[in-house]
Amino acid sequence: MKKFASVFSVVSLVSILAVPVSSFAVTSSGGAGGGGGTAVSANSDIVAQLQAQIAALLAQVQQLQAQLGAQQGQTPAVFCHNWTNNLRVGDRGNAVDALVTALVREGFIPNPSNERIYGEDFNEQVASAVVGFQEKYASEILTPNGLSHGTGYVGASTRAKLNRLYGCGQPTQPSITVLSPNGGESWTKGTAQTIKWQDGASFSCPPNAVCLRASTIYDIKLAQYYPPCVVGAPCAIPRYPYIYSYIIATAVGGSSYDWKVGNTKGDAVAPDGLYTVQICQSGTSTCDSSDSYFKITSDSTSNKPPVISGGAFPTTLSVGQTGTWTIYASDPENGALSYSVDWGDVLTALSPLSSTASPNSFIQNATFTHSYSSAGTYTVNFKVADNTGQVARTSATVQVGNTSQPSITNVFPSSGPEDTYVIISGFNFTSTGNEVRFDCYSGGGAGETNIPSLDGKTLKSSVPTVPIQAGTVISYPLSCKITVNNQNGTSNSMPFSITSDNTQPSITITSPWSGGEKWLAGSTQTVRWNSSNIPPTNDMQIFIIGKTQNYSQIISNGPNIGYMPITIPTALNGDYELMISTSINRQIYSGSVYFTITAPTVIPMTDAEIITALQSIVRSHQCSPITVSSCDNNLDLDNSGLVNVTDVSIIGAVLTLSDSQFDIAYKKIIAAVDARMGLANGAANYESGFDANRNGGIDQDDKSRISKAMIGTRVYPPTIQPLTNADILVWLEAVVRNNPTSSLTPVGSPSFDFDLSGDGRVNATDQITLRNLSSLSDADFQMARDKMVLAIQKRISSAVGNPLYDAYLDFDNSGVITIDDLTKARNAMNSTRPVTHTVTLNPSSDNFFQVTSGSLTLSQLTSAGFVTTLMPGTRLEEVLVFAGNPPSPLESASATYYQWNYQSGGIAFYKVGMGLTQYSNDTVSPYFMIRNNTTSAHTLTLPTNVKFFGSTVQNPTTRPWDTATSTTQSASLSEMASVLNSVQAAINQLKGQLGTQ
Repeated sequence: MKKFASVFSVVSLVSILAVPVSSFAVTSSGGAGGGGGTAVSANSDIVAQLQAQIAALLAQVQQLQAQLGAQQGQTPAVFCHNWTNNLRVGDRGNAVDALVTALVREGFIPNPSNERIYGEDFNEQVASAVVGFQEKYASEILTPNGLSHGTGYVGASTRAKLNRLYGCGQPTQPSITVLSPNGGESWTKGTAQTIKWQDGASFSCPPNAVCLRASTIYDIKLAQYYPPCVVGAPCAIPRYPYIYSYIIATAVGGSSYDWKVGNTKGDAVAPDGLYTVQICQSGTSTCDSSDSYFKITSDSTSNKPPVISGGAFPTTLSVGQTGTWTIYASDPENGALSYSVDWGDVLTALSPLSSTASPNSFIQNATFTHSYSSAGTYTVNFKVADNTGQVARTSATVQVGNTSQPSITNVFPSSGPEDTYVIISGFNFTSTGNEVRFDCYSGGGAGETNIPSLDGKTLKSSVPTVPIQAGTVISYPLSCKITVNNQNGTSNSMPFSITSDNTQPSITITSPWSGGEKWLAGSTQTVRWNSSNIPPTNDMQIFIIGKTQNYSQIISNGPNIGYMPITIPTALNGDYELMISTSINRQIYSGSVYFTITAPTVIPMTDAEIITALQSIVRSHQCSPITVSSCDNNLDLDNSGLVNVTDVSIIGAVLTLSDSQFDIAYKKIIAAVDARMGLANGAANYESGFDANRNGGIDQDDKSRISKAMIGTRVYPPTIQPLTNADILVWLEAVVRNNPTSSLTPVGSPSFDFDLSGDGRVNATDQITLRNLSSLSDADFQMARDKMVLAIQKRISSAVGNPLYDAYLDFDNSGVITIDDLTKARNAMNSTRPVTHTVTLNPSSDNFFQVTSGSLTLSQLTSAGFVTTLMPGTRLEEVLVFAGNPPSPLESASATYYQWNYQSGGIAFYKVGMGLTQYSNDTVSPYFMIRNNTTSAHTLTLPTNVKFFGSTVQNPTTRPWDTATSTTQSASLSEMASVLNSVQAAINQLKGQLGTQ
């Protein structure tokens, strides 16, 4: 605490250092050789001696303190206090002093010198101690409120436990009584009103108790009012009580205060709503509040919309099961409310239901029932209105039926004769084992079993011959219902009519029919079919339908002659089926099984073909002068002001141009490609010569292929010093260009050292690998970097004149390749990569870390994957920071942070006991701990400057970093002597005080 004497600091330091004394390295001075120190490892005898000295000194301190207390006539005081008000960070007064006293007695705040406790602040240290107190008595404080971790806030449950432990008998009733506003008033914001109270203060104190008389000045607060909970309804009072009251005034004398309604200290204006006024004797817990709420409104005629406080909704129902929905709502003016609902199913939401609630209770409710006829997920929308037309809305979702239950969405055709086919669309059909049943009103039913579904959404079934009961006269069409059964259940039903087949027209596709055929996109194929009762003059239409794509197209029309040639659209690629129907009656149709359409194989241009294509483009664009609108300046490769045969020659000789000539030509060709980027075949400026991959459009892949073809094996001179990482990467690229290999190059050639892509050769692909280090996979990057490092290691110490010397690897132009050059190359390549590592936090564990260099902020943990807490009282993950660097064994955390998705603050880090202040920019301590309070493991992706010691059970007896930091915790004999001297000085100070008594 802030007023504890220096003796406490010394004694605390000694008690901390006494624990790891076995790891100290003791240094003795003097000896031969000019007085230098000689290090001697601490042995068990030295450890025992030091610990014995410390124990003796501590015992002497305690004895002297007792003697001093006896001389001063002190006797242990009986401590008691009644806590009647909630406490939070920022509070002060007698109740806070009493809280600190209780926490000292509970062992959560040290006070070895027994300093008098007064004028304390409810700060972060007190909040952390409150957390410990709450978790010590969790069964009485946290568990009844559904919490598993302390909050640092002294609420009703915490006060009740404090009063049971340290209360002064039955707390006396507050002497203060609020007179106005005391419930029922409606005050308009900005008007002048008088807050009144009376104080019949009497003072009594139990024998031997420490009591303080209340002052005669008062503090006035404005607290938000929450309606009482109704049985069965959700409670509107927040579970987590970090909601601060408004302060109207402090240190007010007398028994009244003239208030401009809504105004508070700090120029904040309270919003419209329901409130109570609290009057407290300043600096005490003697308070009283309004018996009920009063209203603050912007004007006397304003009307507020209803407030929906919750509801009881089913989340799952079976098909046909009746569910019950209950809405809880209130009207700020206590008027009657009306309710309406839209169930979300088109068939039953034709007219919303309504209900009017009784205005006699604060929380009004309405109950509705409904059932659904088919499976699915439905959104139910509720609307609550008051008698002035103000409305509030809410919604809920309900899952109807088994989520894997089959469902039918469409049947095509909807009628047909026996032994024809029907296509059933829907979802949750299994790959095999589907049964399609036709149940007809004639009294019979039949179907087809073990029907496969290739996509889980489509079934093809024949219309069965339905058994007829004896003596039944059949009249067509028969009204039936189709259902699908499989291992996941039974679907909904869809209507189907079986018609007479005496004169019914029919079509049957005979090719393609077997399934599995492969047709090439753009090819011409012949479709064949058989038909009956359809005239030859009747036009037939052929549809092609995608299996997994939303695609359907009429691709041919023709007479009914039994066959028809069709051209497969060039854009198709995948599985499809054909369907033939008459143009007069689409209900007469036949479908095929699925067959495959494949795209024609396209072979991209080679580098040589690209150069030839570029020459053709330049040749076709010859013009003079370049200012003519039809000329393309990007093809004037020598900046001569015209496009002619010289430019054609430049492309042909691109690999032998001077660097300056190549630079102009290369940049202009790339600019010409960029100007046509995104154009497809058929566009006005599309050039097939720029379509290097021959995919029918000009894209980034074409640009890369053209760039590679033009660069070829060109060599560039070194860059002038000094070199940046980017410069070094350019030099490394030059090394690759200077060492081309092919399959004909002898194995073992030094050039093979630069095969960075691992394809058995060194070419432009390896240059591109160097250019794209940042986007390579980890494995590809590691292979490229390690190969380059090994190549440079081979050449270390190679000087000018040595066959292995390469000026492009001599980054400092020293004439010899050195270790420094290797380091620069490695660093340049590593600079292109984000450097992180992933650690796993075990379930219900403590996890230990060290920031080895630089710093780490809490916001960096957010991007690393830190778990966000929905409610602070049930913190899923916590960050514990420590004052020690390194911490001593079992040193307590100095602060605890958690990440909370607060409704107005968003996702941010908060500190235990510090309310709604955000701390996301705080830097963690050099040694810190993350506690995983969840029952599942998860990972964090951290910078490599954060070392992970390991994961343990929560609150381990030893921490993983204790061993790792033992050497850094060693102290010299002179440091130990300094500590012991400080304790001895404290003893001498106590003796001096004894001598003056």
